[in-house]
Amino acid sequence: MKKEDSIRPVTADNLGDFKKLLVCLFPLAYPPSFFRQVLDSSGSTKAFMAYSESPASVLVRPVACVSWRGTSDGVELLTLGVLPLHRERGLGSRLLKFMLEETDKDGVSLIKLHVHSTNEAAKKFYQKRGFSEVGVKETYYRRLDPPSAVEMTLRREINEDLQG
Repeated sequence: MKKEDSIRPVTADNLGDFKKLLVCLFPLAYPPSFFRQVLDSSGSTKAFMAYSESPASVLVRPVACVSWRGTSDGVELLTLGVLPLHRERGLGSRLLKFMLEETDKDGVSLIKLHVHSTNEAAKKFYQKRGFSEVGVKETYYRRLDPPSAVEMTLRREINEDLQG
């Protein structure tokens, strides 16, 4: 991630940008309830976008995002994506690291996620960062062909110094 890039929370002011980013990144339609959860500051769903800024701050635009929600036994990573022209710059790794640091504060030791079964690049990305394949959900995606998703998890030690 370059010095000019920044990570900012999704708010009511930039929700439209978040929605556009999701449309560009994922072949899914997110329901209105997802966006309500993102904006509910008292809830367990969190969303952030990485912005790419020109050195003169003339052009500021979101180019990547990450979102997650708390579960009874940890956290589920909901989205992590980078626009194609901004890949291979470390943004995905930086956003994943950011999410892990944020969840460290809450004492989370288990991260779960689902990857479309044909998305080899995403599976490799997560495996390289310590995630393991733990199963397949054959009918996870209703509108994708095939509808299957690989379940992946990361179990980790908690940095007790970061817990709030």
